[in-house]
Amino acid sequence: MRIRSINLGVVLLGATLGAVHAQQPYPSKPIRIVVAYAAGQGTDIATRYLADQMGKDLGQPIVVENKPGAGGNLGTEMTALAAPDGYTLTMGTNATHALNAFLYAKVPFEAERDFEPIGLVGTFPMIVAVNANAPYTSLPQLLEKARVDPRSADIAMPSTTARLVVELLKERSQFPLFGVPYKGSGNAMTDLLGGQLPVVVDTPTALKSHLASGKVRAIAVTSEKGSPRFQCNK
Repeated sequence: MRIRSINLGVVLLGATLGAVHAQQPYPSKPIRIVVAYAAGQGTDIATRYLADQMGKDLGQPIVVENKPGAGGNLGTEMTALAAPDGYTLTMGTNATHALNAFLYAKVPFEAERDFEPIGLVGTFPMIVAVNANAPYTSLPQLLEKARVDPRSADIAMPSTTARLVVELLKERSQFPLFGVPYKGSGNAMTDLLGGQLPVVVDTPTALKSHLASGKVRAIAVTSEKGSPRFQCNK
């Protein structure tokens, strides 16, 4: 079984600008960046790093506002409805601006019409990680356990991209994996560390501190090649 690559793309976007009549230089007041995910999510962490540097470079406060819900649709819609003056931005992802159009019957915005891309912040793979006390040291071991005892390998899914990874694993392996949706990385990690479930699929930014502490172990990464940094295979 091989999944070539699933990467989370993070893009800074603003509501599509209309005619600009402002005479004063931009920015002349604080800028808001809406994150359509819960605090502690991988996208949220990346946004806060960016906001800190943007504030220094632009000389204005950058306020990060979390608006989670509906797989990122709520926060993204809030940005689409904001005044198109450059003072409300959003950190878009491949979920909010691509996947959700296929996963939801109706998305309350049009990605191409309602947003203007400002810049690509980065792309990074998803990681399949387990509680360090779990017996799995590789993805094949996890899949074999799921085949024998399906509910022993429940997988926390704190994002739309994580859900995509789990669904692809189920399709490619033909094993009865069970994905458990979470509203954010924080809740998923609490349950993983507490032993409520053994596996999570999440971003490197969300998992970084837990991997460094040794409480969590990476067993697979959704990239073309294995990652020596996370000591796991593709």
